[in-house]
Formats: sequence, C-alpha cells, structure tokens
Amino acid sequence: MFKKLQNLDQEMRTNLLHYSVLVVMMNIAVGAFLFFSFNHTYQLIILLVTGISYILWGIIHHHLQDDLHLKVAAEYFLVALLAEIIILSLILRA
Repeated sequence: MFKKLQNLDQEMRTNLLHYSVLVVMMNIAVGAFLFFSFNHTYQLIILLVTGISYILWGIIHHHLQDDLHLKVAAEYFLVALLAEIIILSLILRA
C-alpha cells in the first residue's frame, strides 16, 4: 500500500500542471453553479459544460501520458454521467 501512495505522489508531482487545471476548472464550475443558484437553466448549462470539460480533460491528460484507451475514456464518460444525473436530480427536485 505504501508503494501505491509513493506512485501516486510521484504522479501528482510530474503532472502538477494537469491536476492544477482540473482543480481550477472544477472550482470555477462550483463557483458559477452557486452564483447562478437562482436560475436552474444556467445551472443545467454549467453542469453540462463541466461534464464535457471533465471528459475532455481526462482524454487529453491520458493522451499526453500515452495511456489513453477506450476503457479510460468510457470511465471518464460514466463518472461524468453519474455526477450529472445526481446533480440534475437535485436541481429538478428543488
């Protein structure tokens, strides 16, 4: 287990720019989502753009790492889809 943490730490250090872009992207999305809390239509647009951005970030990141496979792209798509379904259900419930 300790070796896995070392590998993760090494990956984070070598890909600091990639993960920084992801963190900034998600922070902007959360900020915009909260800023437009009065308008569900804007929130839905922000949700869709964030999901697409997350998928594209994952594809670009793994392409640059030379480990992009269909399974990886499908995983990013499914995670984004699951998050969007959960958040969409919360928006429509309110």
